Amino acid sequence: MLNFLRAVVAPKGQRASLWRGEEVKEAVERLQGPPCILATGDDRGTGLTAEFPFFESTSLLRATTEEAHPQLGTGILFRLSLPLTDPKEDWPKRALDLNTLELASLTRAPFLGSWCAGDQAITFVSFYPSISYQPGLVCNLITSMVVRVRWVAEEICGDNWNESFERASRAKMEMMEALGEVFTKKGNKKTKGTPRRVR
Repeated sequence: MLNFLRAVVAPKGQRASLWRGEEVKEAVERLQGPPCILATGDDRGTGLTAEFPFFESTSLLRATTEEAHPQLGTGILFRLSLPLTDPKEDWPKRALDLNTLELASLTRAPFLGSWCAGDQAITFVSFYPSISYQPGLVCNLITSMVVRVRWVAEEICGDNWNESFERASRAKMEMMEALGEVFTKKGNKKTKGTPRRVR
């Protein structure tokens, strides 16, 4: 197995990620609507971020093709973070419990990765090396992450995704409007303080 990784997988991982490009950009476009609250990416298709309802807050999915695995090289890295309110010292146990529950449940999402206690949140982490790339697979992997976070929200935490989508959408819209007002005020202050050029 180690010889296979060194001889076959690692060499593929020394090049630019095969996951990067149009399919990631297409995934961002497909996420523009329910159940996604907000989805963004860049024009190079190097990654994306997407938010999904989780009670009054949102979970955060991040995918990037710019972080390499130490042994496997380039690929695509997924992080799915939950806005759980557990004390931080309880995160390792909660992550282990989620791993146990998911393995014993019919979630319809492939369990290729692990729940862990991240720096900012309890997070499911999954990495797919470049050698595993197949056309069309990116959207399937993202769908599996959506299925996973809905399973946690509804089956584990007792949320109602349809109701939460409405609440989270309103909260996100209010936040965006508030930010817009802040930036507008800052822009007006800069304009007022800028001396007019005399011709």
